Amino acid sequence: MGNVNIECFRTYEALECGAIPIVEKRWGLDYYRTLLGEHPIPTVGSWSEARRIIRSAMRNGDEINRLQRECIDWWEGYKRSYSHRVAEFLANRARAGSSSEPMVSKYESIPGWRVFELARHHNASALGRRAGLHAARLLKEGKLLIGYRPGVKVD
Repeated sequence: MGNVNIECFRTYEALECGAIPIVEKRWGLDYYRTLLGEHPIPTVGSWSEARRIIRSAMRNGDEINRLQRECIDWWEGYKRSYSHRVAEFLANRARAGSSSEPMVSKYESIPGWRVFELARHHNASALGRRAGLHAARLLKEGKLLIGYRPGVKVD
């Protein structure tokens, strides 16, 4: 996972090098399928599942070579397709001019949406670490109070 969300550059580095990345799928979020569409990249729900995939692949050289070729071919096609989509998007934005729609999520105005979206990108362990860091910072700054203290106004 990246620093804040599930996506990071390592997946793309691996694809650029011709390696077979293994990506994680979270409960309720198959991030890479949503982002990239149908792809041949092995996607796992746990790292123990990834270990099983790797051990199986190591026993079958033909299968791992086939998967590597499939990933390489898919990635080359995806990059070509993506560059066309970006060019089309930019051309459409240029034609629309200043009257075009803002480029923000339609969910952005829903209270709590950002927190929910951030939580979807974390597994339970990472979410607990992040919550602990924020709680410690708020406690240190005196902005998080544990328990009720009469006469103390909470911002």
